[in-house]
Amino acid sequence: MDIRNIFEAISLELSAKFKKTTQIKHNGGKGDNREDAFVDFLQEYLPNKYGIGLGEVISPENEISGELDIVIFDKDHCPLFLKSDSHSLYPRESVFGAISMKSHLDSEELKDAYKNISSPKGRPPGFAGEARIV
Repeated sequence: MDIRNIFEAISLELSAKFKKTTQIKHNGGKGDNREDAFVDFLQEYLPNKYGIGLGEVISPENEISGELDIVIFDKDHCPLFLKSDSHSLYPRESVFGAISMKSHLDSEELKDAYKNISSPKGRPPGFAGEARIV
């Protein structure tokens, strides 16, 4: 057994889901479908202790991040102050990571995504946010 072959197969599966979305003409619909595919991927491969959601992160100083497409949080120890399938509010101390997904990226979108992910108010202590283009 070669673990690289397993990872390659998983990667091709996710790429195929993204490729199907190219048929969607509405940018919002395309982005939502890609986010859904990536959330499904994370839910399948991350351990059960991790929750996946979207929304904002709040700090103990009451600072709130920008909107985050995907928030990875401690499902077992995270009080959700505002819980919804479409938008939740996560305490910074319970957040492991955040992802901002972009189907089209220009300099303004990149700046906005980076600001939302890397701002001190939007990340837990010791978390170095990273923007990825998908």
